[in-house]
Amino acid sequence: MYTDPIRVFWVPGCSACVKTKEFLTSLGVPFESVNLLENEQGAADLAKLGAKSLPVVSRGEKFTFAQSLDQVAEFVGRKRDGVERLPPEEL
Repeated sequence: MYTDPIRVFWVPGCSACVKTKEFLTSLGVPFESVNLLENEQGAADLAKLGAKSLPVVSRGEKFTFAQSLDQVAEFVGRKRDGVERLPPEEL
């Protein structure tokens, strides 16, 4: 079992960041919301991870970039059920 909290690193105006937080909320996954413009320690923590883009979902020293909600779901140990995806030819 994990003891480290899930953290979402984000900045205001980032639509992917909002989508990530909404997604985790819809899954019932508790997380710490880290606004990098208001949280200097959060920015330092993100730099330690080595991540260079946002949004980022982390737990301890592990992280995933949250551009893919499928990756976020896998990272937090949940399934992304009930979501219809466009076939590759429609992307």
